[in-house]
Amino acid sequence: MILDKSASLLADLYKNGIIPRDIKEDNILVRKNDLDVKLIDLDDQDYLQEYSYIRKDAAEAFEKMKKRLLNKEVVFER
Repeated sequence: MILDKSASLLADLYKNGIIPRDIKEDNILVRKNDLDVKLIDLDDQDYLQEYSYIRKDAAEAFEKMKKRLLNKEVVFER
């Protein structure tokens, strides 16, 4: 469910021409009580709108993160 929410947030950004390049577990916050998901660490230098290879890199970064999380390679508790 958290990955689905994260993917949905990223898709919304993509639709608006915003492509965060630093997609990783540290940049996704999840509120414990309702599992609301927020993306953080989105500064102007991470947004590249027109380059298809950046979109591919962002999609690959999300897939790598998803595999790590699904394989329980990393678990963050803060």
